[in-house]
Order: sequence, then structure tokens, then C-alpha cells
Amino acid sequence: MEINTLAIKQRFGIIGFDPELDRAISIAVQVAPTDLSVLITGESGVGKENFPKIIHEYSPRKHGLYIAVNCGAIPEGTIDSELFGHVKGAFTGATEDHKGYFEMADGGTIFLDEVGDLPLATQVRLLRVLETGEFMRVGSSKVQKTNVRVVSATNVNLANHIAKGKFREDLYYRLNTVPISVPPLRQRKDDIYLLFTKFASDFAEKYHFPQITLTEGAKQALVDYTWPGNVRQLKNVTEQMSLIEKNRQIDEVTIAKYLTSPTPSQLPALLPSENTHHEQFERELIFKFLSDMKREVAELRELVHHVIAGDLKPSELQQDFQQIHPVKAPQITYDFPQEEGSISISKDNIDKSEPFQEPEIIEETKYSLVDNEKDMIIKALKKHNNKRAAAAQELGISERTLYRKIKEMGIMVLFLCLMLTGCRMTVSLTGGNIDPRAKTVYVQTFPNNASLVNPSLSQEFTNVLKDRIQNQTPLTIINNGNGDYSLEGEIINYTVNPIAIQGNDAAAMNRLTITVRVRFSNSFDDKQDFDQTFSRYSDYPSSQNFTAIEKTLVTDICDALTEDIFNKAFVNW
Repeated sequence: MEINTLAIKQRFGIIGFDPELDRAISIAVQVAPTDLSVLITGESGVGKENFPKIIHEYSPRKHGLYIAVNCGAIPEGTIDSELFGHVKGAFTGATEDHKGYFEMADGGTIFLDEVGDLPLATQVRLLRVLETGEFMRVGSSKVQKTNVRVVSATNVNLANHIAKGKFREDLYYRLNTVPISVPPLRQRKDDIYLLFTKFASDFAEKYHFPQITLTEGAKQALVDYTWPGNVRQLKNVTEQMSLIEKNRQIDEVTIAKYLTSPTPSQLPALLPSENTHHEQFERELIFKFLSDMKREVAELRELVHHVIAGDLKPSELQQDFQQIHPVKAPQITYDFPQEEGSISISKDNIDKSEPFQEPEIIEETKYSLVDNEKDMIIKALKKHNNKRAAAAQELGISERTLYRKIKEMGIMVLFLCLMLTGCRMTVSLTGGNIDPRAKTVYVQTFPNNASLVNPSLSQEFTNVLKDRIQNQTPLTIINNGNGDYSLEGEIINYTVNPIAIQGNDAAAMNRLTITVRVRFSNSFDDKQDFDQTFSRYSDYPSSQNFTAIEKTLVTDICDALTEDIFNKAFVNW
């Protein structure tokens, strides 16, 4: 079959005459009429996304649906639902049945981009679809059939992923029935200037500017550059120069400003290791050994000083040595000969003109990573006046992580404020504004009236609030509404929303927000009463399974919320 690669390039916007590029197009067209799985490999930015479209358009499935899925951009907790669908009630937020991509693309083609980022559990499901055409929706036991052509692509070395246990070997061979390799731009030297000219023409038309051109020196610099971002980077550089440079003829000096690669950090970094705990133990053991050695050297210097000064007889030296080292020491005989040429050491021989320097007594230091971490947290909190957000930013951790470490290490922020900063406040650690006549407090179980249901949230929030009041006030909690103080309200918001997407290849961030409405009444002073909403949130990478981390997030947010409520009701900072 004769293949007109030029017509295919024009149809799909592919530019270049490199033989390896032509071969990749030829393979795509030849394999298109079959149902064989195709794996497209190549670096990021080489244009792998064009080849699944060629395969689809030249196949019998061209009238069916074509779906492209970026596996790296879908959170791990929802990727099974996106690919295979789910039934109502399968997980929190599943309010209705949902079709997955494999069900929607029945009779068509599905393109799985960045297939190397698939979780192992999803790889098992995908392997079953490839082998039998069968799948089950998340939360369902009903087996469904689909007839889908699968084309996948990756920019990683799947063989390395297999060796590390990150990718299934059997799935690799199912996907790699027909491999297509797309060459990087640095291997297509003759195509670089051709691509630049096409991009420069397109951007001149788009922005209504005269088209930029290159001098011979700039052209040579363009061709000699390695282009780690491939065609995508070349397109971006061309667009930048088209917009920024007023001189429409670009020379080698000007183009050099745009042909820069990201500079790797020169700062030392501790690489992750599978034996992290073992290495940490070894480091602490070495630190302890060095500390013991320093102490023993200091003690030995002191003993030698006493011997020279005459305060300690040589015969007594072994006894002192054994006090330092309880283990049985070898028998040591000290012989001071008085033969000619020997040196007699006595108190009178000491040169009094040069005072002997007292040995430095080195105190043993405990090289505990936990203690050092605690000291750093305390110093950061002190520096920023106990403002957790600023302290967390300086420490390079999230505010939620700092809050958890404060709890785990028993660091009392209020105590630090009183003792370290020396500020004077009219509150105490047992409740600053509690009326001396108050003995009881009624805490209502806060119902969860939010649209997204978490069955345990109501009781967990109420328990955390009660625990805080019990531990930090002398008040007794009662179960009826006749307390000296009363805390009532409801949970009015419990939502999970995406907050930011940093790019096509970056994972999104999700935010869990909990909002509580609180009504507080003081039977002794109604001026202290309030009806107020309190809201806290916690962010997490959407690549994490929300179900797995939901309990931790809820616990952290409940701690923060109850702290706000407690401060408002009983302390009033």
C-alpha cells in the first residue's frame, strides 16, 4: 500500500521531512485498519498526540467516538471512576450513575496519554479490558462489555518502571503490540528552521506583527540547541520573540537569551531512600559515638593535667581510668626511669611562666532529630509571634503539618507567647474570661446539615469540642440546656472543590472546607453571647485518594475549628 505521507502531514499539521518521523507516520497508517494496541513513545513535547488521531481517522472506527485521556492529570482516587464509571452510592459524592470513558467510547478509539502514571490497581482493570473487553463500574458487580481500540503513549521508560514495580509487565506487552517511536527535535536538525518559519508566520498573522527572521548566526544557534522541550519549546520560544522583540531580525545575541535551559539547584539535597529509617539510625549512632569520644578526650586531658601538676599519682591513674570505663582495663605499669638522658617529671619541672590552659569541658550533646526539629519550630514561632502561617512558611512546611507537629510535640503556643515573648495578657491557660460563678456548660451535638454527607463528622466535631473544654477549663459538661454556658449550632458546609491547576502536566489541588454555625450564650453576661460562623479548610493534592486521607483532614480541621470557637467563647483574644 502506497502511503502519501505529505498529504497526511498537511491534514494533521505535522511539519518536517525527517526519515524517522516519516517512518512513524507510515507505521501509524499501516496499523490503523487493525485493532492492535499501539504504544507511542517519545519525549515530552515531540507531538505524540497526533499519531492516535491518524490511527483513528484511517481505521474502520473513524465514525465512532475518539476520546483522549491524560492519565497523569486525573487524581488517583477518581481515575477508576473516570475510565470505567461508577454507580450511585459507590463513594462519597456519587449521587448518580456515571458512564466511564471506556463505556462512552464503545465502537471508537480511546487514547491513554501518560499511561505510565496509572496506579497499579487501575492497571489491573485496564489489562482485563484489553484481554476480554470486560469491565465493571466502581461499586458494581455487573460485568459490562466494550469494543474499544486502545492507543497509549508515554514519555517515561516503562522498562525501568517495571523493574521498580511501578508498572505491570503483562500490561506493557499488551499495550506494546505495535510500538511507534517519535524522534526528539534534536535528532531532526533539518526540520528545526522549517518549524521555526511556520510558527513565526502563524504568530505574525495572529498578533498582526511583521514576521520575525533570523540572521545566519541566529539560525545556526537555533539548529545547534538541544531543545529539551522539543517542538513545544520551539513554538513557545518563537511566540515569545514574536511578541517581545521590536527588531524583527533576530541575531545570535538576542536568540541566546531565549535558548536557556532550567538551571538545576546547586544546593545539597538528601535523596529519598528505601532504607531511610536504617540510615537515620546509623546517623544517630555516629553522632552519639562522636559525642562520647569528645567527652572521653576531655576527661583524658584533665587526667593528664592532674598528673603533670602532681595532683594525681601515676599509680592512681588506672583507678581513675576504670571509673571512666567500667569495663576491665588491661594491667598497665607506669615506669619512670631515672637513667641519664631521661626526663623526670615533677611539680618543680613545670614551667610556671606559661600558665597551663584548663581543659575545655565538653558537655555531651544529645543529637536527637526530634529535639532539633522541636527547637526549630519553637524558634520559628517565637520569631513570628506565634503566627503559625508565617512560621510554617519559614520552616518550609504547610500550616496543617506545623499544627500537627505542635500537637505531637506538646508545644503550647500560648505558653510560648507568655514565657518567650514576655507579653502580658489577662488570660490564663484554664480559660481567660470564664466567670468565677460559672460551673457548667451545655454542648449540643452539632448536626451535619451540609449537602455532602460524612456520617461520623457530627459526633467527631462535637467530641473534639467537648475534649477541648474539659482539658482547658474547670467547667463541667452537662447533657441538658440549663448550663451556665451554652454552645449550640450546626455544620452547614462540608465540601471538596478543586482550587488550582498549575498546567496540563501538573496535578490539581483539592480543598476540603468545613463551616460551622455556633450560637453561644452566657447566663451571667448576655453581652458575651454571639451567633457566628467559623470556617476552616485543608488543601491536598488531588492525586491522593480522598477516602484514604479524609479522616486525617477532618481531624485536623475539627481541631482548628474548635480552637477558634474556644478562643471566641472562653478566651476572647
